Amino acid sequence: MSLADAPPVAAPPEDIKSNKGKSGIGANNSKPLQSSGNSTITYKRKATLCSSLPSPNSPPCPKYREFSVFAGLFFADIPGYGASGSYSYNSELNLGLEVTMNSLNLRENHYEDGLQYRNIALRFLQIGGFFRKKFSFSENFFVKFATSYRFLETGMNGFKSISDIGELDFSLATRAHYLVLSSSIGNRYTFQNGMILGCEWLGLAMPVLLKKSRSGEYNGSPDPELDLATQRLNKAFLRPHLQLMFLSLGRSF
Repeated sequence: MSLADAPPVAAPPEDIKSNKGKSGIGANNSKPLQSSGNSTITYKRKATLCSSLPSPNSPPCPKYREFSVFAGLFFADIPGYGASGSYSYNSELNLGLEVTMNSLNLRENHYEDGLQYRNIALRFLQIGGFFRKKFSFSENFFVKFATSYRFLETGMNGFKSISDIGELDFSLATRAHYLVLSSSIGNRYTFQNGMILGCEWLGLAMPVLLKKSRSGEYNGSPDPELDLATQRLNKAFLRPHLQLMFLSLGRSF
């Protein structure tokens, strides 16, 4: 047998391993990625701005604290004005406090039930809390529920003509304290600069009497007839009443 016909001799495993290392066949020379302890990855957050006229598909507007001043018809024919502050827990719910007040002359030189009123004046102060909830179908339409404490004072003076005596001056005064439950619906728009414009279109308030004191006098002497007149006026303020067109202007911060 010649050397050309001799069968090949298998190389030992040590030689195969060393040959692979030299040729690079089957060797993985890649190094694993190492993270540096000093390098940090930062993500840019895109600020969400409020649209001047929000649409149902617009992103929610960021909410913080809000302060507003407002004015409207506290009773059907009696205006009121005040201020409110609120905090937004999320884009749909606001919790806050509000103060409403006014002092004005209701009537002058008014004649009723035999009494000639020179002046009828009214003063009220109402303080309470509320929560305002947006409807799911709108970004700006809301319903509001509130509970409040109301102090109301009325004062009247005038005279009554009595044939045998003549004209007797009289004075009436009533002070009453109420618990008031109310609800309303309206719209609020938040602009890109943080300004807030709103309107409570229609509201209903239900007063519950807590305490009342009254007096009626003819020339310093108590009189039952005048006491009845104060009761009639007080009953008018005890009835549920509408609150209309409360316009508000505010700012979020």
